[in-house]
Amino acid sequence: ALKLGAKYQQTKQRFEQDQFEYDTGATFPYAQVMKRSDFVINGREMFMEVIPSKVRELLKTSPQLFPFVPIDSARGAVEEDYDARETTAAAYVMGTAQIGRTTIVTGVRAEHNTWKSLRKTFNARTLTVEERRPGTDYTQYLPGIHFRHTLQKNLVLRESYNRSYARPTLSRLTLGRSEDINGNIAEGNPLLEPTTSHNADAQLEKYTEKGGLYSVGFFYKKMKGFYFNTDQRFSVVDPITGDPIIDPAGTRRYRKWENAEGATNYGIELIFQQKMFFLPPVLRGLTANVSATFSESDASYPSRSDEKLPTIGFSDYMFNASLDYAIGKFRTNIRYSYRSDYLTGVGDTRYTNDQFAAREQVDLEATYRLTRKFRINAN
Repeated sequence: ALKLGAKYQQTKQRFEQDQFEYDTGATFPYAQVMKRSDFVINGREMFMEVIPSKVRELLKTSPQLFPFVPIDSARGAVEEDYDARETTAAAYVMGTAQIGRTTIVTGVRAEHNTWKSLRKTFNARTLTVEERRPGTDYTQYLPGIHFRHTLQKNLVLRESYNRSYARPTLSRLTLGRSEDINGNIAEGNPLLEPTTSHNADAQLEKYTEKGGLYSVGFFYKKMKGFYFNTDQRFSVVDPITGDPIIDPAGTRRYRKWENAEGATNYGIELIFQQKMFFLPPVLRGLTANVSATFSESDASYPSRSDEKLPTIGFSDYMFNASLDYAIGKFRTNIRYSYRSDYLTGVGDTRYTNDQFAAREQVDLEATYRLTRKFRINAN
């Protein structure tokens, strides 16, 4: 068999805002716009909170209490704005051949990607808005070959190799600079390159006549240029460009999307699925599913190239289990999942990394069909 295909896609995104910043001094009547609060956020009690409606009313009736900050307002009104367009043209050819008990699927996909954008910056020296027009285009060739061997009845061996890639999202490419109330800065990066990966997999699957599946698989991925968020410290910005001046002892955070140098991820996945046909009749509607993944990750980041760190979002251990039950009009399912801790941001040192703790989750769902058209669900 031979298959051919093509696709064309275009995406546009635009963001524009106006921003007005006002200052408040030591003589500002804070008591008029505040109220007592019992809110607790991240374990910290607020005690007092602002009443937005009273702030707006005071701004309207007593504007002299709010000195306008023109430069910060002008900068805030342009630095997050962007206008972007991305186009992707793709074509593929795929062939399938059957040779005895072996099926071979192979082919190649080509994708050409182009993106253009308009961003704005504010020059504090000349008090003018300057336009930047970053953009790029590239072509990726993605070959792949996959084998399926029927070794015995219900015993299947699969092997595959393919090259894949992922484009940075438009939001990461075009995101302007945003600053929160504490002065922390986050921004995108128009120089991001696509992530590429060489992937190899092998899996042995055993199916049983009694509704069972037993599988063991091995995977290997060698990636280049995956994305991560830097997490650097600073206290002040350049008075002209507005760029943060990096200082490990700084009190503010600067986050920006970057390409990592590369990573190697590999591991083993085990799958067990079995219908409980051997139980008493009332329990034969049970099906058990268990899967576990044990993996290793070794990634390299430009700012920490001399250290061994894992890939962003990569857990060493993942475990999933579920129990399904179906009898007559009633069905229920309980699922348990666990994943070990994983890295979400890379700081200047291991003490400033962003780490997400290990996570456990249990879900329960049940459904009962009263009639052919009416069903009750609970979860």
